[in-house]
Formats: sequence, structure tokens, C-alpha cells
Amino acid sequence: MTFIAQIGVSQVVAVGGTSAATTNAVYGTYPPLAAFVRLTSTTPCHVAFAAAPTALVASDMIIYPGKGEVFKIQQGFKVAAIKVTGASDGFLSVTAVDS
Repeated sequence: MTFIAQIGVSQVVAVGGTSAATTNAVYGTYPPLAAFVRLTSTTPCHVAFAAAPTALVASDMIIYPGKGEVFKIQQGFKVAAIKVTGASDGFLSVTAVDS
């Protein structure tokens, strides 16, 4: 599937053994209550979306390296990540996109 988008601000999260979140919330321009975000990672990691998120190994979805994924999230949410048990530390790139 091809996703045509305008690229917005990117943030990088250091992914390790404790949950870490983006410094800034993600905002899009349309629709007014949602934003799209593209995630790519250098290591397998669990991710969570919320106003003040904490990523959990036990319950949050996994993003795999080399696979960019796009999610629709609520305006103003941040993205948090924690590495999968046994994985190396790495980075999660979080980029706001608008269709």
C-alpha cells in the first residue's frame, strides 16, 4: 500500500530497558482530532500512544526494525517505546505525517 503524505516534524526516542517517550506531542492538520504518525525502529520495541504514555513489555504492540508503520492517533498524544526483552538498545523514529 502506498501512502502519499506530507512529512512533518520528526523526533527520535532512545529505546532501552525502560520506557521512554517523545519530548513533544504529535500534531497533524486534518482531521482536527487525529494525527498520523510514522514509526520506524532500529530494534524490536513495544510502543504506546497517550498524553503521558508508558510502554509496557507485557501488553503493548511490537514494532520491528526495517518496517515503517503508520498509525492514526489522537492529536496531542506522545509515543513511548521500550525494547523487546533480549533485544539490543536502539532508536525509534517518530514522524508526523499528513495525508
